[in-house]
Amino acid sequence: CRGFTNALLPLATQVLETSLQLPISEKAYISAHDAQRRALANSLLNKPINRLLSRLGVIVQKHSYNPAMLLESMNSMTFGSFKDIIDQGFNNAFNESLLNGNWCLDDAQSWSQALDRLNINYASSAIPRDVIKIESGKMLVNQVSCEHDDSALVLYLQAPDSGAKYTAICMLLEQLLAGPYFNALRTEQQLGYVVGSGFVPHNQHPGIVFYIQSPSHSANDLFAAMLGFFKEQINNLVFYKNYWPAIRKNLLKQVSESDTTLAMQSQRMWLNLATGDATNTRQRQLIKEIELFSFDHLVSAAEAMLNRGVFGELLLYAKGKFDPLSSEFGRNINDLCKFKSEASFFD
Repeated sequence: CRGFTNALLPLATQVLETSLQLPISEKAYISAHDAQRRALANSLLNKPINRLLSRLGVIVQKHSYNPAMLLESMNSMTFGSFKDIIDQGFNNAFNESLLNGNWCLDDAQSWSQALDRLNINYASSAIPRDVIKIESGKMLVNQVSCEHDDSALVLYLQAPDSGAKYTAICMLLEQLLAGPYFNALRTEQQLGYVVGSGFVPHNQHPGIVFYIQSPSHSANDLFAAMLGFFKEQINNLVFYKNYWPAIRKNLLKQVSESDTTLAMQSQRMWLNLATGDATNTRQRQLIKEIELFSFDHLVSAAEAMLNRGVFGELLLYAKGKFDPLSSEFGRNINDLCKFKSEASFFD
């Protein structure tokens, strides 16, 4: 909830009490159930590149599930089983709350007492936001089924830790390589019409993705072109020296931007709390790392990434109307559930 201070706590209390006490009607359940099933079914028809990026989050985050698995679970759910699960949840819950804005200590204590009056057993701990650890030097490969003729490829490079240093490295490398990557694969080689890259953190763990979707080339061709691009960059890193000051300046400006609204500030603080940064210092640490970064540091980081010895590598692809990706590129994830159950996670 957000709004004027004097009315906000009574409103929040009323909303929460009503949500917990209002009986769930079977009619409302059926309506919501059907809407969610349609949304999940429609997501299976998304373009290949969207399917791959969605699957990336499913693989990397422990408690994340693909649409097909969710749809299967939803098809087996009944109104009775749904009510049982809700009751169990409220009888064994985890509570976490944030007040941000024009508040004093008395307001926080009043809100805490309002939560206590709900008589919920807050015995559970928070669900851990674990991120799977992808070992360097051992590329993982996962094929995603997709009803589309285009082939598509997503390469995810996972930083070896979640600290400010590697967050800065990932952001800087992505900014450095984004333009040349698009120019090489889209403009010059014309391999596909969806080509790009991005800085992609999962639960604040940094990483970079490079992606491409093509109606005319197989996943094997796309990956060969991607590897060719990386090898070329290793030999031409000095070319970026003239661009380095502008890249660092632009990124510092982007990272240093202040929250323009209380809602934006609250969202940032909430995310920091969720990932263990109770002091809200991550942004300042990141700014400091970028300021201290030299071009020589960047060259060393780029060489480490492009030589494929430090970052974990996950390759996702949809074959479209073409042949599957060659098995020589890495170890296939054939059973996603088994893979996640046996995987190791960052501390």
